[in-house]
Parts: sequence; structure tokens; C-alpha cells
Amino acid sequence: MLGIRGRWWQPTGDLKGLGQPIEPEEWRRPIFGREAEVDWIDPATRPANVTSATRAARAVCQQAVGAGRVCIVPWTAGKEYMDGAREIDGRLAKAVIYPADERRSVITGFAAICGAVAPAATSADQTLAWPLWTQHQGVILLANFSGEPRESLTVRFASPLPVNRLRSIRHGELPFAKQANHQVEVALPMGEVTDILVAE
Repeated sequence: MLGIRGRWWQPTGDLKGLGQPIEPEEWRRPIFGREAEVDWIDPATRPANVTSATRAARAVCQQAVGAGRVCIVPWTAGKEYMDGAREIDGRLAKAVIYPADERRSVITGFAAICGAVAPAATSADQTLAWPLWTQHQGVILLANFSGEPRESLTVRFASPLPVNRLRSIRHGELPFAKQANHQVEVALPMGEVTDILVAE
């Protein structure tokens, strides 16, 4: 069902402490990461640059099984994602910057494969938009985890209610655009770590 020909383990992460007791604060601790050799049973899901049996292919393998689908990451993506993080002293705050490459997309890709769509998104990496709605209005919580101010941030969110007015707690009323499928788009500066948009 999984289409795995073979799998093996190898040390990954910060290997300076390999074989030594692990301290709780060692977030880049060494572990044994998984690598696997996989077959794509369904050629339609195989990336064009990947052969039918690829050792440690950097992709999500999808297999059609019965009426469902099995998705496999043939490498330890979560561990590599954590190991790819770096600390910076930003102008706003100290921050931990995580990689915005395949190590992240292979994890979030499971939701996308199933057709999930984020209720809100921003144009900047590591800047969160989190909408909350009542029966009459909503708020979109913004949090900038990058450590750096954003001169211009575009926020897109799906609104279950008609939006006639949109204001920022920090910047006041904002012009915004209404798009298809109840989508709202607004641009604003984000010079602080947090802000709140109020949709009425």
C-alpha cells in the first residue's frame, strides 16, 4: 500500500552531541532521520523529474489505494524543518526564522492535497493572519514573527459576512478590495509585532 521498497535510518541534526545525553534545551538535538526508497504506483502523481523508484525523493509520494489516497514523506521533514531554523536579532524582537522551502511545503501540502484552503493569508513569510467571527462582525489577528517591520503587508481573508468597513487598531480605517468567493484583500504597514483588523 505504501509502495516502499526499503527504508533506513541515519543520524541527522546537530551531530556534535551524537551518543551523548540530550539536554532539554538542545532543540537541534541529533536523532536518527528516516530515508526511504519508494515507488509511485500512480504515475499521474509522480513529479516529472523523479524516477519511479527514487532514494529519498524530496517530494510527497501519493498512492491511490481503493477509494482513498495514501501520502508519504520519504524523509524526516519535520526534523529537517526544525534544524533549518535560525535565530536573529530583529529590529522589532529576537526571532526564530524557519525555512520557507520544501521542508515546510511538504508538511502543509497534506492539507492542500485534501483541498483545504487557509481562511486567511498574508504576503509575508512568518506573518500570521487569524480570523475570528461572530454573527455580526469579525476580527483578524495579525502577528509578525519575523522580527522585522513590514513596510507593506497584504492580507487576504474569506468573510462569511458582508464587509462594509475595515479598520486597523493601529492605523484606523483602511481601504480594501472585495473579490470573488467572499474574499477581502487589504494592504497596510505593520511596524509592530501585532495588529488587529476589525471587519464590520
